Amino acid sequence: MESRTKQRLSSLTRVAFFVAGLTVLTLLVRSAGASALAAAMRSALPWLPVLLALDALRVGCDTLATYFAYGALGPKVPRGPLLRAHVIANAVTMLAPAGRTAAEATKAALLARWVGWPGATAAATLMQSLALVAGALITVPCALSAFILTGGSVLTYAIAGQGVGVLVLGLGLRVASRNQRIGRAFAKRSRKLETAADEFQKTTREGVLVPKKPLLALATGRACQIAQYAVLATAVGGLVTPTRVLLAQGVNMVGLAVGVLVPGQVGATDGAFAFSSEALAMTQAQALAVAMLVHVLQVIGIVVGTLTPLVWRLPDDSNPRPL
Repeated sequence: MESRTKQRLSSLTRVAFFVAGLTVLTLLVRSAGASALAAAMRSALPWLPVLLALDALRVGCDTLATYFAYGALGPKVPRGPLLRAHVIANAVTMLAPAGRTAAEATKAALLARWVGWPGATAAATLMQSLALVAGALITVPCALSAFILTGGSVLTYAIAGQGVGVLVLGLGLRVASRNQRIGRAFAKRSRKLETAADEFQKTTREGVLVPKKPLLALATGRACQIAQYAVLATAVGGLVTPTRVLLAQGVNMVGLAVGVLVPGQVGATDGAFAFSSEALAMTQAQALAVAMLVHVLQVIGIVVGTLTPLVWRLPDDSNPRPL
């Protein structure tokens, strides 16, 4: 009974955050002007294939990062199911609040049959921490660009503060998972890992604190996002310079942090771009169009990821439930 109550409360909370995000988005559209926003978005539609190709490359980088994160277990996972898991997890990232955490849990569930629950969960924990560290590294040139364009503004401090926050969180998660006492306590929270806590702990403590290969793959995925913003800025008619493209990525990361509990960060990223339109050398409609086009890519990713289990089935497909 208590579990059902918690589930209902969680669902209601998600709906409430999503409705709040939609409300903010509606107000932003009215402020920017619906016709101006529609015109900016229409001008960008011919660029959609390029944006989708960059998004596919980003998912590919994430797939490669997971392969590296598995270490010696990597060769045990067939390439097809590995890619399939990431396409599905990509949709989870867009749909669920705190999407990255839910996506890593989903990947662990889909791949545990080949590497076991301890190995899959250890890799998921590593990927979660490295994703935060990679985001923090990308924040450095973004914050520098914000300072060049806006000086010691709220935007500059927001980007820099977000970078420091995710770096501390990412390294803290990695250190905590490798701590014997904390790691075992984490493992025992899962019934599937309770009997294999020692194996989970052993797997988590293997290798260096921050493995270079998966981190580089994740950072390359972030670079694909930056390339997307260069394309988006060009598509909506904005002034495209390296500093402004990096600023756009920084704005996006601030929006992600603010809207971490909102599915798809609806309203949060849109508000961040609308607020930063002057620094991006765009009209409010152009800046909002960039954020809205990102939502279009998200919707396409959700559709593809949702259909993948139906059209790409594995032999004896009986995927375990997420952690």
